[in-house]
Amino acid sequence: MTWILIATLAVLVLFLVVANVAGSRLPRDHRAAARAHYHQSPERVWQVVTNIPDAPNWRSGLRRVERHADLEGNAVWVEVSRQGRMPLVFEEMEPPRRLVMRIADEKLPFGGTWTYEIVPEGDGCTLSITEDGFIRSRFMRFWARFVSGYDGTIRKYLRDLGRKLGEKSAPERVH
Repeated sequence: MTWILIATLAVLVLFLVVANVAGSRLPRDHRAAARAHYHQSPERVWQVVTNIPDAPNWRSGLRRVERHADLEGNAVWVEVSRQGRMPLVFEEMEPPRRLVMRIADEKLPFGGTWTYEIVPEGDGCTLSITEDGFIRSRFMRFWARFVSGYDGTIRKYLRDLGRKLGEKSAPERVH
């Protein structure tokens, strides 16, 4: 029984070492993008995306949001999830087509912006989200690249949005 515990710990330590070495060789900065089509007007998608107080009702993993004081005239919201608190500042808003949010906490192990672009298309619109981000932690870089994918959170958001809109969305990666 003891040898099983020792072997398990050895494998765990080896994984952590390999993940940190591999992560140290990955770039700190990255760009990830995905999009999904919705059978809704751009105005309707914009309304849902920018109704931040309602987001915990439809975004999986989001427990609550808190409105904070504006930063340089821009709205600031803090998203609270199981992973912790993430302050976001709304840097650009061009209804109903473009929104840019930036993570506003230099102490977090990651940061960057999310750019939402809503384009009318056919019987509805397409929402594209582009993340221009960075990850300070070598282990988190490894995890994002090889486990969750840089666009994992974006695709989850687009699926959640589809459910909120009463649709089954099929997010696709944008390269």
